[in-house]
Amino acid sequence: MSRLYKLTDAGIIRFQQFLDSQGTDEAEAFDSELLVTPSIAVIAGDGPKVPGECNIKTRFDAAETLDPIISNAGLEDPALDRGVWCWLSWFWFESLCQTNKTGHRDPKGPERWILDLDYKRYYRHLLAGPWLIYHTHRADPERARALLCTDVNKPGELVGQIAAYQELVSNPGLVEMVTRLFYDAENQKLRRGHGGKEAGSARRLVKVLRQLDMIWDLYSTPADEFLALLPTEFDRFRSLS
Repeated sequence: MSRLYKLTDAGIIRFQQFLDSQGTDEAEAFDSELLVTPSIAVIAGDGPKVPGECNIKTRFDAAETLDPIISNAGLEDPALDRGVWCWLSWFWFESLCQTNKTGHRDPKGPERWILDLDYKRYYRHLLAGPWLIYHTHRADPERARALLCTDVNKPGELVGQIAAYQELVSNPGLVEMVTRLFYDAENQKLRRGHGGKEAGSARRLVKVLRQLDMIWDLYSTPADEFLALLPTEFDRFRSLS
């Protein structure tokens, strides 16, 4: 357990150095003391408690764990606080980035760990991305289940297609429609065939929504109407919704 901290500018640079070392034969070991070193990190807001064990599997788990912490931190604008999200990523790094068969950790792209404030890349952050979706739909987080059901370190194509567009991911009726269309509640996973470029895929859905947006007020459209508006290529999913 620790209080919530935020990385300083120097701390973010130091975190990048830590990430760069991973996957090499000289990977830097995680050092929890570094994350409370004054030149690296400072208390964030009211400094609420953060559990040291990050026993989360899905993006929904991550968001549900983070929401009370962030909500109680007294931060001015938590969604845009890069220092907080960088610190949390580093603090939970060993849980979020498991070792592979060779015993190394592969962090992949830096945007997964160091928050990019460009909205088209914001969603790629492993913690801030799911939290913002959950928080945006806090009145009914279940409607966003399709965007939050995947492994925390494997967001998936559906997230990339929808969350990259603020006008789509913030639309309650649209997000509920996406969940009803692509989420298999019984098996708690996305339905087969939602990916790729084929008819009825998430990629095709975004193109259809772009066309509808030219003639329809999408933001005031409820999920049932969204489903009715979709062309026949989505029937294989619509019949299950």
